[in-house]
Amino acid sequence: MWNWLLGITSAILITTAVDILMPEGETKKYVKGIASLLIFVAVITPLSTVVDNIKATNINNIQATENQLEDSRYILHVRDAKLRSYENAIKRILRSNGIDGIEVTVVLESESEDEFEFVRIDITHIVIINEYKNINIIKTIKSEVKKIVKVDESRIIIIGNQSGTH
Repeated sequence: MWNWLLGITSAILITTAVDILMPEGETKKYVKGIASLLIFVAVITPLSTVVDNIKATNINNIQATENQLEDSRYILHVRDAKLRSYENAIKRILRSNGIDGIEVTVVLESESEDEFEFVRIDITHIVIINEYKNINIIKTIKSEVKKIVKVDESRIIIIGNQSGTH
């Protein structure tokens, strides 16, 4: 700021000195015009720095926002992979207990990484392997799900009917 004011003051002093020293005539008009341009440039010069700073700030803000968006996408990807892992584990353990053909949906609390909102088990297309056909399906499902996701039994939702049992 101080340099800018010093530059303007210097340009004005030089212009005034030239104006006083120059004889009247056509040349003096051209010199005054050039001196006016010099003063104008001295006044305008800091504006380019201000504009550059604004551009740099905007670019940094955009990059920060893009980085945050990338981070959010990665977190969602990891969270989704974790949910699929739980769902596949539930299917595997139920299959090992004679229950197959189910659909599993695990839902986490909105901001949590480890607290489950609910687990939905769709048994519409359930298949029970013959050697397990006398099991209590609902009880088996709930007890095995609780082992994997550590969720209260009231948060295990079983939908569908058991018409697909064999």
